[in-house]
Amino acid sequence: MPKRKASEVTADVPKRLVPASQKRKGREVERFTVEAPETKSTEIVIPKGKGKKLETIENVASQIEKRKKKDHLLRTVHGLLLGRVNKKTDVKGNLLKFSGLVHDEDSDRTKFENRLEKIKKLVLRQVLAFFGQKPSGTREELIQRLVDFLEHPKASDEVFKIPGEDGAVAESKKRKRSSSPGSPRKKKAKKDPNAPKRNLSAYMFYVQDARDDVKAKNPKAAPTEIMTKVAQQWKKLKESDKKKFEDKSKKDKERYEKEMKQYKKKSEK
Repeated sequence: MPKRKASEVTADVPKRLVPASQKRKGREVERFTVEAPETKSTEIVIPKGKGKKLETIENVASQIEKRKKKDHLLRTVHGLLLGRVNKKTDVKGNLLKFSGLVHDEDSDRTKFENRLEKIKKLVLRQVLAFFGQKPSGTREELIQRLVDFLEHPKASDEVFKIPGEDGAVAESKKRKRSSSPGSPRKKKAKKDPNAPKRNLSAYMFYVQDARDDVKAKNPKAAPTEIMTKVAQQWKKLKESDKKKFEDKSKKDKERYEKEMKQYKKKSEK
């Protein structure tokens, strides 16, 4: 029987028994990577408002500077005034340059107030305290006070604890413990009865107009339920139906500003 060659012997052996040195090598594939182009961050254009820049208002500027970029309240304020925050957003720098809301149309104030209606009351109080404004009152009063400040930011000597933050909670507990029947209480500064009455928003004019009708249709409803129903009706109103209330608000604002100028002149004498 003739001898077989080595190559012929290997051919009859099952593949799993073929030595590794004789196995077929795969072709090496060269891989190329393409670097993605760097995305430039879109700069936020900060319009020039009618008030002072926040960097010139000491108590507000200190609130901005002492907080970290990722601080929740800082990001909330930026989102409210200048839009959403991303990794490249200069949160502190943008806020320090802010000098007031700029309304292109009369209805813009009403739209901004409607945005605030959707925010939790605690957050509204926190934002007001952040800006050195009194963080107490009804939801409508909080919104009115906040919008007034944001339209014309100005310096305030008052500093308030941020509601819900650790320092504010600890402070409130200390006050409760320290208060005793015999301890004197600080008297609140009395409001001047001759001071002009603040102007009302379009929403508040609508509340005055619609509340009695809603109350008549829901006699067993609690006051909070009635206000909720009124707010729901307001949100469903068409812009054309809101216009008459916006016109009332505009006239009332002009009235307030006029009376306020006269009031300040009298108080300076």
